[in-house]
Amino acid sequence: MPCVGDFDAKGLERLRNKIEEVTRAVLPSADFRMIPYKNVQEEIGDEALFNACKEGGVCFGDLAGRVNADYGAWCMVNKYSNKFIFTFQLYSVREKDLIHTKEYDSYNPKNIDDMIEIIKKEVPIVISEKIPGVKISKTPSPAIAGGISGVQTTGGSYELEGGKRYLINLSTEPVGAVLSFNGVPDSRCSKTPCKIELSAGNVRIIANLEQYEIADTTVSIKQNNQSINIKLKANFGVLEIKPAYSDGIGKDKQWNLSINDKPYSLGEVRLNPNKYKVKLNHECYENIGFDVGINKDKREIFDMASKIALKKGGLDLSVERNGEPASEPVFVNGKQVGETPFSGAVPLCAKIEIGKNKEVVGVKLKYNEKVKHTHKGAESQEGKYLTDSRDGKKYKIVKIGTQTWMAENLNYSGKNDDIGSCYEKNPKNCEKYGRLYDGNTAMKACPAGWHLPSDKEWDILENFAGGQKIAGKKLKTKNGWNNRDDGSSGNGTDDFGFSALPGGSFGDYGRFDYVGRIGLWWNSSESGSYYSHSRSVRYDYEYADYSRIDERYLLSVRCIKDNNAAPSIKGNTFTDPRDGKVYKTAKIGAQTWMAENLKYNAENSKCAGNCGSDGQLYNWETAKRSCPKSWHLPSKEEWETLVNFAGGKDIAGKKLKASKGWSFIGTSGGGTDDYGFTARPRGLIGCGRKNCSEQPLVRDDCDHWWSDYGDDDQAFGWFICKKNDWTSLSSFAATYLLSVRCIKD
Repeated sequence: MPCVGDFDAKGLERLRNKIEEVTRAVLPSADFRMIPYKNVQEEIGDEALFNACKEGGVCFGDLAGRVNADYGAWCMVNKYSNKFIFTFQLYSVREKDLIHTKEYDSYNPKNIDDMIEIIKKEVPIVISEKIPGVKISKTPSPAIAGGISGVQTTGGSYELEGGKRYLINLSTEPVGAVLSFNGVPDSRCSKTPCKIELSAGNVRIIANLEQYEIADTTVSIKQNNQSINIKLKANFGVLEIKPAYSDGIGKDKQWNLSINDKPYSLGEVRLNPNKYKVKLNHECYENIGFDVGINKDKREIFDMASKIALKKGGLDLSVERNGEPASEPVFVNGKQVGETPFSGAVPLCAKIEIGKNKEVVGVKLKYNEKVKHTHKGAESQEGKYLTDSRDGKKYKIVKIGTQTWMAENLNYSGKNDDIGSCYEKNPKNCEKYGRLYDGNTAMKACPAGWHLPSDKEWDILENFAGGQKIAGKKLKTKNGWNNRDDGSSGNGTDDFGFSALPGGSFGDYGRFDYVGRIGLWWNSSESGSYYSHSRSVRYDYEYADYSRIDERYLLSVRCIKDNNAAPSIKGNTFTDPRDGKVYKTAKIGAQTWMAENLKYNAENSKCAGNCGSDGQLYNWETAKRSCPKSWHLPSKEEWETLVNFAGGKDIAGKKLKASKGWSFIGTSGGGTDDYGFTARPRGLIGCGRKNCSEQPLVRDDCDHWWSDYGDDDQAFGWFICKKNDWTSLSSFAATYLLSVRCIKD
């Protein structure tokens, strides 16, 4: 008489012992012999079968048959939610079927003692009703009848107990239920759908799924691959919570929901019938709490619209322009609420802006506390213009972060009206959108003191405007852009006065296009033969984008002001510990360069002119390991950073060259040496693939410096020459001898 279920071993043993005790008291000792559970294994002699049945519980009838018993008893304890169910079963070996199975849940048992009371009351009744010759009240034994009876013989044909088994497919609606068979769970069906082998005959199946009623059904197992589907009845109601926001504040943040202190996702929540405590909290709103009663098949709706209240903090706000206090309008979530100096209660998560250009105020408010903040506003741009000395045209300018930009597209047409083109060749479009230029013309179109921005300079602008994903919207003008396909506005907010307009382009299919929809601007970074980089913003997106465009196309130009702050290099030197040589250094932007060519006499290097001042020349392999500790051979990207800082490849040569030593056909050919780089012509030595024994001088009117970018045959270097102001990247045979400039780690 085994017992299994949701109790520990000691508890189940108490139940088994009580059943055996009650059964022994009821059965007539003269007619029945009871085999205690602990003696069954000894009698069957099959430990594996005994343990399998003990753990699985589905073959206790087989155990009864193996010990030649007529009946087998079994108990099961299940716990569903907070409810215990005690089941007692009786199996007939002769009939090969359950002759009794019943769940005694109406007693509402809460512990082992309650179940023992059930056993004491119910088990004697079951045994007396189901086993012939057993009565609850014992009566005096009848007189012993004379004669011979009860003759038994051994032997006969062997029959396999347990009957035929079939593979059964089980499913539930909905899926995921836990199944038990004849009161015993089976791990193979811990979640439906599942497959299991079951003995032929009637089997009781119980399906349990959270928030559904327990399904209890008896099915007849009679064929292989039989499919059984059990439909479960819902035992839940629905709580629906409709979130709300005030003026969209905090919509990008999550409302947090807990029910009886357990977290849930907002929306529709299924709950068993009961009373619940609900809590809602949000970073931007006051907490909300309520009680709700859930009934089966009912829906309760909580609409937050009339219940929400914004969390607020106090704000004392002032603004300074050019170091002086100023009075400017204050906007909270787009609505003007006063002017500076401002004092008032403000929602924690509202967007606070100031001034007619609505500059965002970066202040962190505190709940139910006052915060004092002074906004350091951008310098006023009113009255700030650039006059192009070439044609007298005036352009608005704007300081955005550390950069100063033209706030209009360039409209320079050259001395003979031969540079660029108006959109559709209409002069009115030049007045509105500026001119369109091909890539090569754009490189030198900006006026003195200004230059075509590099990729890096565009990146700085986009990052200041919040990053690529939203920079487009913040840089576009507030009008002049087409509506999107869904009818919404394609205009921007022009937060910084950049005033980007959709000037279109010329090129696709040899025609003008995209005006009103796209603004495209050249930058100074090349992208291979015939291609250059560009930046763009569109009417239908908020992001800024970049791409490679054929240099023959016509795009707009925005110029950025040169950074002429040349650092002093007096006293900035470095001593090479390997040979004691001293080098001037120059800090240019974020980089620190040697201001002289390397003079270290490495193996395979050669002297270039005056070794003391001109430095050595190195092949690429030697150059890669020639710089002293804490310095290195510049990468291709580090050279590009230097060139872009110096205004781009078209004018960087002039700014990096020394003022002397570059004479060319009667002119100085020299530069302005704006940053102390002090480049001078050193030349290079062209060598064969195998050696440099001939030492032919290939060029002496330029200087060439290796980068670390290359392979065994070819490597890249930068060069500057006498006859022009530009600098360029080119490939050289790795056996050539070039100069080396080291950059600090």
